[in-house]
Amino acid sequence: MEHDAEGDDITDQKRRNAGQKRRAERYAGYIVAHALRGQDRHLFCSSHFRFLSDVVSRPDVAISLETDRFDYVVSCDFISAHDPTDPSARRVLTTFGSTPNVVFTDPDQLSTRILFMRGYPSADWINVLGSQYRVDIEFFRQKLGFLDGKTYYDLPAMPSNSQNILHLKISTIYAREVPLTLSQLRKLRQSEKRAVRQHQRSPSAVGASIFRQVTLVDETSFAVEQDISIYIAHKRDRGRIAIVWLDAGRELQHCGPAPWETELNSEDMVRNDPLPTVRHIPSKMLASAVPPDSLPGSDGPPPFGSQPPSTSHLAHQYGLTLDHQVASIDLSYALGELFLFAACSTTQSLNLTERRIATLLHDFHGQEELALDELNYVMRLLQDRLQHLCDIQSFLHGIGLGAIGAGNLHPLAVPDTQQQQRLPKALQAGAMLVEDFTYLHNRATSLIAQAKDGMDYVSRRVMLEESRRTISKADRMERLTLLALFFLPLSFTTSFFGSNFRELGGTGDLSIWILFATLLPALFLSMVLCFWDGLVGWSRPFRKRSIGGLIE
Repeated sequence: MEHDAEGDDITDQKRRNAGQKRRAERYAGYIVAHALRGQDRHLFCSSHFRFLSDVVSRPDVAISLETDRFDYVVSCDFISAHDPTDPSARRVLTTFGSTPNVVFTDPDQLSTRILFMRGYPSADWINVLGSQYRVDIEFFRQKLGFLDGKTYYDLPAMPSNSQNILHLKISTIYAREVPLTLSQLRKLRQSEKRAVRQHQRSPSAVGASIFRQVTLVDETSFAVEQDISIYIAHKRDRGRIAIVWLDAGRELQHCGPAPWETELNSEDMVRNDPLPTVRHIPSKMLASAVPPDSLPGSDGPPPFGSQPPSTSHLAHQYGLTLDHQVASIDLSYALGELFLFAACSTTQSLNLTERRIATLLHDFHGQEELALDELNYVMRLLQDRLQHLCDIQSFLHGIGLGAIGAGNLHPLAVPDTQQQQRLPKALQAGAMLVEDFTYLHNRATSLIAQAKDGMDYVSRRVMLEESRRTISKADRMERLTLLALFFLPLSFTTSFFGSNFRELGGTGDLSIWILFATLLPALFLSMVLCFWDGLVGWSRPFRKRSIGGLIE
């Protein structure tokens, strides 16, 4: 009987695996069929999904590393105790490799699941998770848009097109061991977009890190931008589910120079370690925030002499500062650490930008043109950051953490009656998030104003220096004119009479007094003609004009 029961379990497992495989194949088939809706026959065409169709149809790139296992998917479940006063609520971490070889089970109604995906896409995982949680294919399309060789100019999308989708930008700051020269900085800026684009589209193994943008702030600092993409899944009579896709995956770039620095000479290419994303944690929470010595699914120690970015720890150490009981029943609260991580990253990025503005305004003398170019570069970065902060604020308002507008249909929006019943800790955490992002919004706006005022100040200084040079040049020209004014009558007179004066030993009969008799009237006439405008302006107040019989 025991053998029969074990055989039945194996049969059931095979049946579940086969069912999951069929669902994944149907999901991939749906994407392929959807992508075939061409513009030639359909008003609502889906040509922009063709690259995603190729992604889910092709086999994954084999892992070329000799390293062991990589946790491509990490499931963080917050499981509630049936009694709210029971402290047995817990956080359960489950890790999965690059190939989905298990059947996913849905969380129950008393739990919340944050499902992390890491790095470059896996076709198998996209199909499995997409079919399991009925993920809108727009989420995968927005996440992997960099793989599309054609631009349709529809991203970023309108909020109504992606109500349960959000992309958080995370900037990791790197401090250079060897500062760049100005010429190297300019050279890298000219090629940074092309280099990042080339790196994005190069064949990559499953889980390889994705990079969105590189910002070369100055000669000693640069920032690498990555995304954290969030999708709110909904399944009837099931627990709360969010899929979080991190760009940060395998940190291969720390073993050598970054791919976007290939424009440098080989002797100038060195490894640069990232700065940590600093988050303030109250002392009473430090004990619970310390992870165990051996994290489940840890990738092992980093390569010698390298430091991974803070984002690489996010999946395995997520939720350490959350109240597990509250997180298990409130998805907005459970996602709070992601928003707080993004806020801390944004704070450091804005602080770096503020330092750059201050440096430019302090040391621009003699390099005004360079200062204007740098301030313009900084202002464009800040404007992009400000727009992203506005998007985050809209999302937070939509999920009930801010003022909910009339008619809001966001999937996470909490009605007023339920809003009042939310746990105080969730309400407090939501209010703090809204306050933090409001502060960051105001800070970015202030820095944009500083950069703009700085550009105006430098421009005025340039105009002032140009005016001074013009005045100095005009002064020199005036002196030259006065000098010419003196010598022109003399030259005219001497050239007219020649040197035929008796007193000068000439051969003529003319006396030298004729020279002065001719020179002085000519000089007087030249001065009158030269200063005529001044003489007229000086005499105007003393003249009276009669107009219509009235004295003016």
